[in-house]
Amino acid sequence: ATDDYQMIFLVTHNPKISYSELARITGKSIATIKRLISKLKKDGLIKQSGSPRGGEWILSRDENS
Repeated sequence: ATDDYQMIFLVTHNPKISYSELARITGKSIATIKRLISKLKKDGLIKQSGSPRGGEWILSRDENS
């Protein structure tokens, strides 16, 4: 919950942020960041546009809410 909001906040304010940058800012391991991002992607809250190295994060909007 709190971690989800933190990830969403960070990728919204810097769509090109990397896993390592997220880990540095939050103090969490890269494995934890990957798990949190994976959960957000699975839940349909964010998606990645472009390549994993040069792409950016996009906040998904649920049209049913």
